[in-house]
Amino acid sequence: MREEDGKSFMMKILTAVDGIGRSPYQLRLGEFRIKSANNENAPELLFQKEMKSDIFNYITDISAKELFLDMSDFSRPSHNFQDFISDLTDDLILSDDENESSDQAKHSGKEGVNDSDSVNPNDKQGASSTFMYNTSSPIAARFNGELLPSPRETKARPLIPSAITARNALAQDNPTDRDVIGFEDIMFYVCLPDMNYFKEAPQSEIRRLFKWLKAGGVKTIRHLSIPDSTTNPMCDIIVHEYITKIFNIEKFDWRKLDMNLEVLTVGPKKEFTELTLYSSGNWSVLYHWASKHGLAALKKLKLVTINIVQLSPSIYKKGRTQHDRRSELYEKVFRESIEALEPKPEFELRINIRQEWNYPTARGAESKEPFVPNRSLQLLDQLDPCHRVIYDLRNSNAAAYQKLKELTQEPSFGTRDYRIKVAILDNGADRIRSSIRGQIAKGVSYVTGGPASNRILPWWMVSDPHGTQMASLIAKANPFCRLYIARVGRGRKDILPKHAAEAIDWAIKQNVDVISISWVMKKDHPELKSAINRAVTGAGRGGRPTLVFCSTADEGVYSGTIYPASYDGVVNVAATDQYGHMTPASANGVDILVPGENITADGPSYMEEYSNSRVSGSSVATATAAGIASLSLFLLKTYNWSKSDKDDEAEMIKRFYKRDGILGVFDKMNAHKAGVVPSKLFSGDTKELAEAWNHAGFEPRTQSSGGNRN
Repeated sequence: MREEDGKSFMMKILTAVDGIGRSPYQLRLGEFRIKSANNENAPELLFQKEMKSDIFNYITDISAKELFLDMSDFSRPSHNFQDFISDLTDDLILSDDENESSDQAKHSGKEGVNDSDSVNPNDKQGASSTFMYNTSSPIAARFNGELLPSPRETKARPLIPSAITARNALAQDNPTDRDVIGFEDIMFYVCLPDMNYFKEAPQSEIRRLFKWLKAGGVKTIRHLSIPDSTTNPMCDIIVHEYITKIFNIEKFDWRKLDMNLEVLTVGPKKEFTELTLYSSGNWSVLYHWASKHGLAALKKLKLVTINIVQLSPSIYKKGRTQHDRRSELYEKVFRESIEALEPKPEFELRINIRQEWNYPTARGAESKEPFVPNRSLQLLDQLDPCHRVIYDLRNSNAAAYQKLKELTQEPSFGTRDYRIKVAILDNGADRIRSSIRGQIAKGVSYVTGGPASNRILPWWMVSDPHGTQMASLIAKANPFCRLYIARVGRGRKDILPKHAAEAIDWAIKQNVDVISISWVMKKDHPELKSAINRAVTGAGRGGRPTLVFCSTADEGVYSGTIYPASYDGVVNVAATDQYGHMTPASANGVDILVPGENITADGPSYMEEYSNSRVSGSSVATATAAGIASLSLFLLKTYNWSKSDKDDEAEMIKRFYKRDGILGVFDKMNAHKAGVVPSKLFSGDTKELAEAWNHAGFEPRTQSSGGNRN
């Protein structure tokens, strides 16, 4: 049978349904279950195991929530991972600190834990692998998709039951059972939340989660991703005892520096085919990885990726340089050590040096205000699928994505940086803030300590949260851009036109793609106007123009002209509420409308009140629009480039650096009629994304094609 025919046939077995919603796969498993339930070696059960194996060997991309467990959403402040796990595993009772021995079970009064008939004879871990259901809960439990008896009708059961009774087999046809979560014994993908977002490592919740998965019958996890805390990761014992020792895992990515490989090599589960490891550059650890007791002990490996990370930016430059040189030497010696092993391992080895690493700093207390859903979070969420596609494609070796790699990777020394650059003219930005510091390229300050002082205030240590908040919004919209911070004021009302003009010229010299200005002036200033003109026409650098996004007034009663939003060539932005209506404070006659009410933004880490607070206004909408525009330029360059066109400033791209050109892009997102809707262009499908960002599909904004500007 051809592979495509086999895949189609297996998909029908698994997904086709009869009149009451059962697939051929479910019918086959249910028809013979009663006769063969008490004999694990019955021909029918052996056939079912082979059938299940064939199905999941053919089908690797089915979108079924029971086969995928992506918990990355819990990296957001709107999701409480601890509460979710508590609710999810409510029926699962663990003894105190994993002390589930029979003696302690007796002392704690838990019935049946040490009963010999409650322990699976095939479970080599014995009593340590047993658990109890919460007998007060009416929710039934599932193992391998099969319903177990109610806790009221049985003693405590083992994690993997040794037999299924006829009564239980028939119980699965009960319609009320369809609401029970059930997993197959194979899961394609499990991704935990990014634990850098947690104040404390959720180690207890991780234990409960994987014990719950085991209780649900999961035996194999094809791809497991653990984005652990980069400063306070989980201990090896938890990962070994609850994950790698229990499940067959094929692809394993645990974001932990210098992992002890005994987590993988000790125990019966050695099914790993792909590993991603993270190294601090510690040679003693690398030496062990390259020994016969390290990676070579995992006989099924096909691909190993080792990321040797950069030192913290807080380390002095000479130290970072020495670290990079040693990393290059260690890469060479590591490869030679692997080659010298007998027998020689057959896996492909990839070693990446100078890899970025998030070194979080202590964060201030988060706002205790309850979370209120709003359109802003939904808007940023609409960009997430596109972000994930970009992350995946930049690891592709296809020539078509060569430009994408240039747009996302740090260039080699002495070569041009092709990454998209956004300049933020505001009151500085907190360089320590973890959410933006990785994207900050450089900064400059034009602000002094006072009228009579020549002491320049730092751009990276601020007294007002506004600039940091605007930078965080741009970074959320486009995590692949580089941020250029220009401090032009202490606050927003003390900005001098001279300083603003100097900052614009500085941004032009940095060859930035977008300038974001989230403040207004009520008077026209020739020097500021000239600087804006140099930016939007390209006269300042004799070539490509620069996109300039400007905020409109947040004073609805003010009817005068606002600057620099009224200068020719700029894109001016007004805020809408969560329903897409212009806020009462927003000005009329604007180019684009963007949600800008009660937006969650990151402020300076040392300002607890603003560390994670909500902001509103056209300044917020402007920063969001600038971020979306920078991501738009990124995609336009990615999907409209060829080897024959080495000039990334070709005319077909250059037109989008002008006001009417980029407004044509925003028109596709409905930004000229109501609040911008990014999902219209930023798809999570590779093919759809390529089609959406073909330059020929965008028409420049004209007076007849839309817009609100007077």
